[in-house]
Amino acid sequence: MTRGVQRLERAGYVRRVADPADGRAALVEPTPASLVLRERIEVLWSRLEA
Repeated sequence: MTRGVQRLERAGYVRRVADPADGRAALVEPTPASLVLRERIEVLWSRLEA
């Protein structure tokens, strides 16, 4: 899992932030770039399903 998140982070699709409730943990959040990519993927899946 860590390697997958690292790759996504290097590509600019996610970022890690400290968990405010637990300083030992990190939260993974989508970046604006990943949200744009998600929209494109949803369109492609809709076309495939049709």
